[in-house]
Amino acid sequence: MFHNPQAAHPIPFDLIPGATHWFERDGDVQCSTIWAKSVLSSITHLRMAGGAEPTPSSRHEGDRA
Repeated sequence: MFHNPQAAHPIPFDLIPGATHWFERDGDVQCSTIWAKSVLSSITHLRMAGGAEPTPSSRHEGDRA
């Protein structure tokens, strides 16, 4: 979870205790987590039932195979 340092109503860290929290402290971005490993990014692909499968030429730049 990325915490907005300029949020009018900041979300407390203990609201989502199992999350990896990214926040700004003294001008640096810091991470707080209980996990040994964490996901830094992810991609979600949504496919409609009965839809055609994408071909390599129809993928958008930045998509991974």
